[in-house]
Amino acid sequence: MAAEKAKRRASGRGRKAQWFLLRGLAREAGHWGGFLDEMRAALPGHDIQALDLPGTGEFAAARAPLSIPDNAAFVREVFHQRRDRSVPGYVFAVSLGAMVVVDWLRQDPSDIDGVVLVNTSFRGCSPFYRRLWFEAYPHLARAFKEPDPFRRERHVIAMVSNRPELYDEVARQWAEVHHRRPIGRDTFARQLLAAARYSPPLEPPRVPVLLLNSLSDRMVHPSCSKAIAELWRCELRRHPTAGHDLMLDAAPWVLAALQAWLEEREPA
Repeated sequence: MAAEKAKRRASGRGRKAQWFLLRGLAREAGHWGGFLDEMRAALPGHDIQALDLPGTGEFAAARAPLSIPDNAAFVREVFHQRRDRSVPGYVFAVSLGAMVVVDWLRQDPSDIDGVVLVNTSFRGCSPFYRRLWFEAYPHLARAFKEPDPFRRERHVIAMVSNRPELYDEVARQWAEVHHRRPIGRDTFARQLLAAARYSPPLEPPRVPVLLLNSLSDRMVHPSCSKAIAELWRCELRRHPTAGHDLMLDAAPWVLAALQAWLEEREPA
């Protein structure tokens, strides 16, 4: 049975789905880098596309809302314009984006067939000093004040990645993203405030949930994902060495986790 599923996946004849990817604080679709193409290669035939939060990416002209529910309502509207109801629909969301998805499910759980949440945290589930880990504060402060895009992104990647050999090249790529579609300090501050104030519903969502977590995350303490998994009694998979940007530090591991999770969703 396992061999047959692997053959279906490799040949592209397995059950297809739509995936919508949503990033976190002051990030947009361009910050996925090569991960979108890697995901398309790992899940052939699936429709994989990125969504942007208001104030970022294609919606850079919109003002970032001061609440997670308002962010979720905005993203849902875009989602409905792009949703293909003939196939299952999944959302893969990181950090702040995962908070938006949790409130989205509160607003309408029928929208989505399953969610993958990466390195997130909830007020009421973890204390504030773990939701934004002390190691992140100096990097955030420097990034917020730094006018030069490359140096700013260098501070950001030093906070979210544990692979120093990638820092300069990825910082250059992210600086290019900023030049094309700048994310203002106002958006950064408003998103940070929305995340700090948000108290999610603590009852489990009525859809399958996979939590992915980096045990070496230096932005959000790893215990935050564990607390959510224990509260919701959902599946938690943890990488031992990756940083907060799990997709940058350990993309093959993330994609293997998605493939395994999808196999569990497939009918026999």
